[in-house]
Amino acid sequence: VTLDLLGLSPSPAELRALRVATGLATDVDRDALTAYMRHGYFPKPNTVYKRIQQVPPGHLVCFEKGKPPRIAPYWRLAEQVRSGRAAPFAGNDVAAVDALERLLLDAVKRRPVADVPLGAFLSGGLDSTIIVGVMSQLMKEPVRTFSLGFEGDSDFDETDVARATAARFGTRHTEFKVKPSAIDLLDTLVYHHDGPFADCLIAVRNALLDQFDADFGRFDSLRDTHRVNLEWLVLPD
Repeated sequence: VTLDLLGLSPSPAELRALRVATGLATDVDRDALTAYMRHGYFPKPNTVYKRIQQVPPGHLVCFEKGKPPRIAPYWRLAEQVRSGRAAPFAGNDVAAVDALERLLLDAVKRRPVADVPLGAFLSGGLDSTIIVGVMSQLMKEPVRTFSLGFEGDSDFDETDVARATAARFGTRHTEFKVKPSAIDLLDTLVYHHDGPFADCLIAVRNALLDQFDADFGRFDSLRDTHRVNLEWLVLPD
């Protein structure tokens, strides 16, 4: 499972899989839990468990027979900054827009490689709108988009914007509205995230993706198709 290069958009991993596979003792890291209560997240590399750490953004875990796992970088922000300063962009605003469009097209073109139908989670925000727009240019069939809204709370409901975006790009759009009774999902959310999770919107979304899977066949959002590193690392004894 991946984090993005800067660690801003983690895809949730399932810690319970590690427990099943390794018989891992899940002693709670109380210092990390205190930090979570203060900040609303676990500062890297900590997790709620003492013997499990997060893999840093832009890194992967290397396994060699007879050796302990080794964390190695595959992308460094500092190197990108140095490269940009050494060869700054020399074009005007129009050239910059054209260059950005080419980069977006190339980035999205690399990702949707699978033997199953692909789709995108459409939140109504800038990021997902751009991704869906580019996908609609690259794919022969209409993009399958999915949105999550909240009944009775317009502050959290962006389905109107998502619906307009889906219409603009001609996607096969599916909406799911969470009702106040969604408190019944609490046990399911805890099960899916294996520990404290402060972003309730993403928590509900991820739990409901399983329902999308059941209703529409296997669904892989664009951001989850490039699985190149592990998100969790089990510490040796």
